[in-house]
Amino acid sequence: MKKFTFIILALVTVFTISCKKDKDARKNSDYYLSANKNNASWTSPSFGEQATTSSSQQIAANVFPIQNSYYTKPSYNELVVVANVGEEHLYINLFASSPNAYQFDKTKTKFYITVGQDAISARYVLDENKTNTANITDINISKKTIRGNFILNFKKANGHESYPTTIAFTDGKFFLTTTDK
Repeated sequence: MKKFTFIILALVTVFTISCKKDKDARKNSDYYLSANKNNASWTSPSFGEQATTSSSQQIAANVFPIQNSYYTKPSYNELVVVANVGEEHLYINLFASSPNAYQFDKTKTKFYITVGQDAISARYVLDENKTNTANITDINISKKTIRGNFILNFKKANGHESYPTTIAFTDGKFFLTTTDK
């Protein structure tokens, strides 16, 4: 009987310890990228959370719940911030200028409008005649998070005339985790 009681107590202890929640664990809804796009709210939360915008893109955001915002490191000296709201896709590329210091890469930062999430119907490039900035303000390597801000001004490179000729992202900010393991 003592042996059986000991085994039961040991199992209860193991299950209690293994089920302990991490107090510092973040939920997917803690991550986001938000800005004002042409003076309207544009928010891309992370990992399938519902995106919000004050434009007609809200319908597309509900129909196509994709992984919305995150960052990745395609190499050790480059970060790519990705954000999606419905059929609108923003890519901000940053490269390392020194350890833990990143510079904005104007040539690789793009904005796309798609149809069906894959066919590009309008492509935008940075308008270099206007102010464009992107900054990483905090990197936490152990928690795999980055925090930053941005101002981006795009001009249409190609696309149907119904799309705006310019797009301005102001008051942009993000707190993201990575898809890299």
